[in-house]
Amino acid sequence: MAKRLYFPLYRETTDDAGRVVDDPLGNFSCLSVTAKFLDIENLAKPFLKTTTVTPKKARTLVRADGSSVVRSAENNAGIPAPYKKPGRLAKGTRSVILTTGKVIGTPGAGQRPTYHSLSFRFPSFATILVIADALGTLIPAGKIDATPSGSEISPYFKLAGGGSYPIMQKAAATALNEAQVPLTAAQLRQLSKAGVEVYPGFGLP
Repeated sequence: MAKRLYFPLYRETTDDAGRVVDDPLGNFSCLSVTAKFLDIENLAKPFLKTTTVTPKKARTLVRADGSSVVRSAENNAGIPAPYKKPGRLAKGTRSVILTTGKVIGTPGAGQRPTYHSLSFRFPSFATILVIADALGTLIPAGKIDATPSGSEISPYFKLAGGGSYPIMQKAAATALNEAQVPLTAAQLRQLSKAGVEVYPGFGLP
């Protein structure tokens, strides 16, 4: 089974000495084969946060039968020593689909070709605009084209059960510290790659 890789969703924080500007608010993920196709394997993060647990309840060192519990030096006072508890990584609940220019099989006469697709999983709170920004920031500009080759993807992403939306251009996406983009079709068209049409009435949330 292919390994799943994780990427942080960044946010901007101000007046907070305990956080950096690109403090992540969550993560999104894809299979390692998807990351390999998009040349983003080296951008994945371990992202497994650990929490220090400090027990406060004393435990007896004598069992019910009278025998003694053998503990390490740090645990010998009857109260277990603090320990690291690994956090959980959600795969994400919002499926985002990208279409490549790589044809599946050989289409028959008069048949339209079908293309390989890739997918990411985003958390449920990620809006269309957050996803457009995150993908535009992560995916190399050279991997996105309006008429993709077999090693590129279309500049649109699809939501399972939803419509198609443009991926933000690399320069525009990386220039933003917050996951925000203009809402009008004309402004979205400017953020999209040349040759990409944005249709009014997308109903961007």
